[in-house]
Amino acid sequence: MFKSRNLTILIFSLLLTLVLSYPAAAEPRQVILTWQDDPHTTMTITFRTDSSDPGYLYYAPEKDAENYEKFQTEPFTFPETEAWIHTVELRDLKPDSRYRVVLGNENKELDPFYFKTAPTDPREITFLLGADSNRAEPETQREVNQLAASLEPEFVIFSGDLINEPLNEEEWDRWFDDWHELMITDNNRRIPIIPAIGNHEVNGMYHQTPDEAVYYLNRFALPDNRRYYYLEYGPMGIITLDSGHATPVSEQTGWLEQTLKENQDQPWLIAQQHVACWGGRGDIQVRSSSPARAISEQIRREWVPLFERYGVDLVNEGHEHTCKITVPMANTGQLRHRLEGMARIAIARANRTYDPEENYSPWMNPTLQKLSQGHWKEAGFNSMIEGVLGFFYQQALYGKQGGNLSLDMVLNSFGDSSFYTKFWHEIGDQPDFEHLTDPEKGVIYVGDGGWGGNPLNAPRPASENWYLEEVHQKYHVFLATLSSDWDEMNITPVFLDGSTGETHTIEK
Repeated sequence: MFKSRNLTILIFSLLLTLVLSYPAAAEPRQVILTWQDDPHTTMTITFRTDSSDPGYLYYAPEKDAENYEKFQTEPFTFPETEAWIHTVELRDLKPDSRYRVVLGNENKELDPFYFKTAPTDPREITFLLGADSNRAEPETQREVNQLAASLEPEFVIFSGDLINEPLNEEEWDRWFDDWHELMITDNNRRIPIIPAIGNHEVNGMYHQTPDEAVYYLNRFALPDNRRYYYLEYGPMGIITLDSGHATPVSEQTGWLEQTLKENQDQPWLIAQQHVACWGGRGDIQVRSSSPARAISEQIRREWVPLFERYGVDLVNEGHEHTCKITVPMANTGQLRHRLEGMARIAIARANRTYDPEENYSPWMNPTLQKLSQGHWKEAGFNSMIEGVLGFFYQQALYGKQGGNLSLDMVLNSFGDSSFYTKFWHEIGDQPDFEHLTDPEKGVIYVGDGGWGGNPLNAPRPASENWYLEEVHQKYHVFLATLSSDWDEMNITPVFLDGSTGETHTIEK
């Protein structure tokens, strides 16, 4: 009798749990705002449920709340998920206006929220920049979300690594649940996101195809191919790039140049990609086992000259889990061409002076050994540039001895060396290289990812890198404020501990 009674209680409890949990599972949640088109006149609203039942969405101008329009959603799903995704794109909105939204389904209607469209006439605009939110400490991400919402930005530019495991639905659910719960202001305005894809959004991380980024590409409704795209917000043209995760860097270079050419009339140009080309850790040796380092070099070779040539003002980066702001950088794209020219001179000289009776291998060449370590003074050279030319010459002799001499061989051997890292650390301080910074025309790089990404890494001191203006080992967001006349932008790192960094001003 006792066992039978316990069994009855257990069955009743299980049935009650199923009855209570089923409607909740099918309720709408994870509301997120993005743009597929013009932020001045559109808004895309996405939410999920755990059933295929249709949902609905009402919206109306805040000042005309009785004049609602209604959409019925037709959810879709994809094989890797249990979720059903509902997406509505609202069009023909008025610029610089607030709209009230109510959404739901047969199980529940969510509390109303608001959103704001982009302005066409000058007024102050605030937005945030960040990256790298969820790794080993999800609670830290929640705290940074709360900090971000308290700053009441109009939108967030987020350069990748939202989660850790790209195919882990639990992690994706946690990220969307947290964004839904926390990225909303005190007056119930939801904050849109402009995301870039990072290595942790892609199964395989680097050099993959869009098929390996199923959660990112299905959960975010974005323009065009969703991996790289262009949006305008007020006077700002915002370019999002894929740093070699689901799209090759080189595949985007032509598109990037064409996009920059077509939008030269934009007063402000902002770009973002996940992998940092000018990292706060100061680690820019690229020819190594890390794919990200090789991608950094490729971005510096292909994208950075375009940033500099077409007047990009600000670039948001991530990946390195530090906080950095660079000096306004200019003309760095010319350095690659200068290195190639120096390598060609060295190769021509090696072809003239090569002696087949000599052994030029690094093991028998003390000069090359010192240069490989970046010790150009100890190798007897008067300047670092002379040392680089000497390195190219010695490496060209070794290449000729081995029968594999080529321009790529010489340049790649430089990229493999410690001298390459030293070169980038010190080139800005060398005579005749002051033009690598330009307060009026230079590009400022911010970010490196501190939106809860764990562990935080110790940055290289700014004093040891000519291109670093400010570095920190702190969780943070960057608060950007565009002045009311749109001719000045102030950028301030805001830290989770309640402090702030220096405010950096860009003027037009």
